[in-house]
Amino acid sequence: MIVKTKLQDVNWFYDLDLGDILCVQQDSDYQIFETKKGPLRIYSTMEATLELFPDLTRVHRSFLVNIRQLQGFAPISEDQSVMLLFKDGSTRKTGRSRTYYDDFVSKFHAYANELW
Repeated sequence: MIVKTKLQDVNWFYDLDLGDILCVQQDSDYQIFETKKGPLRIYSTMEATLELFPDLTRVHRSFLVNIRQLQGFAPISEDQSVMLLFKDGSTRKTGRSRTYYDDFVSKFHAYANELW
């Protein structure tokens, strides 16, 4: 998928593959795509990103995750967050919203069952 980003005051058209995306976090009017190659800042909305990459799953209102890049997750009850463990060994902690969390868990289990 081709996305537009601005790096050092130059507009770039960047070929972004779903397999490279670990997660996406909303930051004001921009989104930070955490990829295998490093972070990428793109001017977009969550809805537009979900249209471009429907395989991404919302965990929180401002956080998307690529289920296919997840090794596992752990809900943390003290602060209502979730720790995500990616296949590359990296971890991310994000808020846990009941609105999105149940759907995330069911999609994660469905993907894990595909593998077995």
